[in-house]
Amino acid sequence: MKRLSILLIVLCPLGLFAQTDSNATIPKKDPLIIKYLVSSDFTFTLGNLRSFTTINKGQLELEKPYLGSKIMAQYRYGIIDSTVNSNELTTSLLISIFPKYRVYGFVNGGFETSFLRGLTYRGYGGLGAGFKVVKTETHDFEPFINFLYEYNKYRDPIETIPDTNYILQTFRGVVGWTGLHRLVKKKLVIAHNFKYQQSLTVAQNFRFEGNITISYPIIKILAVKAGFTGSYENVVPAGRRSEDFIWTLGIALTNL
Repeated sequence: MKRLSILLIVLCPLGLFAQTDSNATIPKKDPLIIKYLVSSDFTFTLGNLRSFTTINKGQLELEKPYLGSKIMAQYRYGIIDSTVNSNELTTSLLISIFPKYRVYGFVNGGFETSFLRGLTYRGYGGLGAGFKVVKTETHDFEPFINFLYEYNKYRDPIETIPDTNYILQTFRGVVGWTGLHRLVKKKLVIAHNFKYQQSLTVAQNFRFEGNITISYPIIKILAVKAGFTGSYENVVPAGRRSEDFIWTLGIALTNL
């Protein structure tokens, strides 16, 4: 009996130590981060159209340490008369690899159609890299580069590029940035984005777009927002303007 008691005294601490050590080696599961935005804006536009329209947008982001995805759809609507309207649909998908790293890769693709800009169809796809130059609780700034293939079909012929007619295919190099700033106890959010897209085969085929948005929450996930977007396309179909300017005012359901 005495020997049995001694054996139990020795084995119990070893068993507790083994259990503690086993629990410590169980890896913690990386949480799935979900971000979303659903917004509706009233807009005033200058350029191809001078009118009030609406822009409705949905965005969903899913992120793990090794993989992330961002899905976006936007529809601009406004009827002027039976022959002219500003209907425009834009969708895009971006899949990033190791999105939490300072340097990360991504593949992206999308689809656009715009009666306003005479664009029957635009499809594109490519790959790129992003760089987290600034990443804090209150400020984000990420430049990026992107190379993609693009296919365009227009309602009217392209007059500035010979032998193009209604179809334009090209490879593009893209540079730009995304930025986000959270001020006034992280309630006032300022977001700004810019990208320049240059054809790698035709020097005069380029375009750029930039926007800035300011939002402030009414309640936890409901915010009012205002913004400005400016864009320029050097290659447009006959009868269309190259530049467009949009001022927006609306509301958003978001946790971004």
